Amino acid sequence: YIAREVFYAIRQRYRQIAQTQFTS
Repeated sequence: YIAREVFYAIRQRYRQIAQTQFTS
């Protein structure tokens, strides 16, 4: 189980959502 891969994947998806919900 590689948390790094999961963390990276979530970060990419979170970035897309943040673009719509939040302004970074």
